[in-house]
Amino acid sequence: SCQPDQCCAESGESWSRLMADRYWVGGTGTWNDTAKWSASSGGASGASYPTATDNAFFDGNSGAGTATLNNQSCANLTATGYTGTMTGAVNVKGDCVLGSGGVYTAVSLYLNGSGAQSLTSNGEALRHIFVEGDASAERTVTFEDATTATAATYGYLWFNYNGGAAVTLRLKDGVTHTFNTVAMDTVGGPSSGVNALQSTTPGVQATLADANGGSNSLYYVNVSDIAATGGTFTGVTNAYDYGGNSGFTGLISVGGAGLFFGEVA
Repeated sequence: SCQPDQCCAESGESWSRLMADRYWVGGTGTWNDTAKWSASSGGASGASYPTATDNAFFDGNSGAGTATLNNQSCANLTATGYTGTMTGAVNVKGDCVLGSGGVYTAVSLYLNGSGAQSLTSNGEALRHIFVEGDASAERTVTFEDATTATAATYGYLWFNYNGGAAVTLRLKDGVTHTFNTVAMDTVGGPSSGVNALQSTTPGVQATLADANGGSNSLYYVNVSDIAATGGTFTGVTNAYDYGGNSGFTGLISVGGAGLFFGEVA
């Protein structure tokens, strides 16, 4: 018979897990320890730890210790009400919401879903953020509020670093997104000239800031409604100016202004 949170597959003895919600209840511990997870907030431990198809929750019942993420994966990650500390790397396939009472400065966040994703930071800083392109499907990633990655080591915003299909990265307009370094993949592949860097509202700038005053290079991207500040932001290869920008050099002018790419599935 089927085990809890599982269903029997059609083929022989193979098993297929159902999507599940998992709640961290372990205080201090590692992600892949089943003694640290429950099927309900504040419930009994011993549930399976979340994988790429499961939602992970850290909340007020999760304890104030340190959760080591171990480069594991989940669907949506929600940390509203969490007052503990996270450390390590995590792969999020869906939306990510951080809690304003937690500590995340040692967290490396990989946004590597196959569809639209959003990140809500709630004022919390990360170690670095990798926005990945899907192998074949274009997609949109939206930063819903001011986003920061300025850890002493790294502090990257790395945009489509794996050279996947095109990514539209939308930065919340009217606020500043601050990083030590902004980097992109240097080869076009399937995303040549198709990636987009834009604000969430046409005609209203979002600010992209370099906290270190360094050099930031852009490749294969259409830029609109972004104010770059704090360092040098240079279009190197196939980086196009679609209007509403400031602080960039080397962008290729295409004429007109305010091109808005909208949502990509």
